[in-house]
Amino acid sequence: MIINRDKNFGFVHIAKCAGSTIRQQLREQDDAAGKFYHSIDHPQLGWINGNHVPLDVLARYFPEDFEALRAVVSYTIVRDPVDRFVSGMSQYIRDQGQEPSELTPAQIAAHAEDVIAYMQGLEGLPDRSHILFARQEDYVFLEGARVITHVYAMDHVDALFEVLERRHGLTLIRDKVWNPTVTYRYPALTKTLKWLKGVGQKHLSMKAYVTLREIAFRAFTQSGAPKLNETLMSSEAVMSFVAEYYPADNALYHEAKTAAEFDKSA
Repeated sequence: MIINRDKNFGFVHIAKCAGSTIRQQLREQDDAAGKFYHSIDHPQLGWINGNHVPLDVLARYFPEDFEALRAVVSYTIVRDPVDRFVSGMSQYIRDQGQEPSELTPAQIAAHAEDVIAYMQGLEGLPDRSHILFARQEDYVFLEGARVITHVYAMDHVDALFEVLERRHGLTLIRDKVWNPTVTYRYPALTKTLKWLKGVGQKHLSMKAYVTLREIAFRAFTQSGAPKLNETLMSSEAVMSFVAEYYPADNALYHEAKTAAEFDKSA
């Protein structure tokens, strides 16, 4: 989450919804000074992922930040729930220290079954490894009331960039693939490339980092994770879970995709 009172701007980052592009570029303009940029050791919640704090948790445990968010014009990005779940599974598997391209379909399916079982049995806030699968509606609504002013579908990130620049005086690199799902062409180089990515983010200018990253993507990766996509998209268990667990997210995504705010009056 990023809030800037002077520019009357707030952004809530829903996991796996292209939010890293905005958050990474604007973190130095954040009134909270990066408070919600890293893991947070909260006295009541324990360790949580500060990047993705649902509104009910924000309102209850960070009330001053919640009121600051409500005081500005706020934005978020939502995504088709099936695509988001598949992308989340790719990151989840990598967070377990494995590469999706190196797993068998049975191993991928087993990871998905573990995630589904966890989420179906969940009461309260998902842990840091499962926050990727929290409902998107929980970042837009609080107790049925809409909190976030503008919701953009991931398909229309360009429209969001335009609005942020025009309404709020922000300057953005029109980069929509900050943290894409990719398959490494040379698995032996995976750890080295990830290390170099971290070094580049820390030490290079935004423009230089984006340029070098695009060169590296083309040379060392291919877009997507074909084996993971095929396994999950053909899984009846996965499709049933997404349909049953995220119905409001699906409605929210389609509403955002067709909303009038994407026309020239936005």
